[in-house]
Amino acid sequence: MCAIIENAERGQIYIYDLQTLKRLRTLSLPPDAVTKRFEWINFSFDEKLVMAITGEPDSMMYAFNWERGKVETSTRANYLTNPTPVSQVKKNIFDVIRLSAEIKIIFFSNFIL
Repeated sequence: MCAIIENAERGQIYIYDLQTLKRLRTLSLPPDAVTKRFEWINFSFDEKLVMAITGEPDSMMYAFNWERGKVETSTRANYLTNPTPVSQVKKNIFDVIRLSAEIKIIFFSNFIL
């Protein structure tokens, strides 16, 4: 599996099968998203979800079920108490529904699906 970002008029993620080189799914930002671009994407450990972080001004984290093409959950990637946006999400190999968000300063938070 491979996920590629296209940041044009509206951010999109393309999911490809690397064995057949066919595009399996196109994921788009929700219509109410203020930002138009993705900053970071990665598959969950079990490859059922695509985790994505958008850019400013809303800085959101999304968990897409790429097989269904739907957003499973979302949350803000920054808060008033910690305005530095999340830069990436780490996989948890022991619990596929628990992820750790990492920002540029040392601060960790759990994101539970």
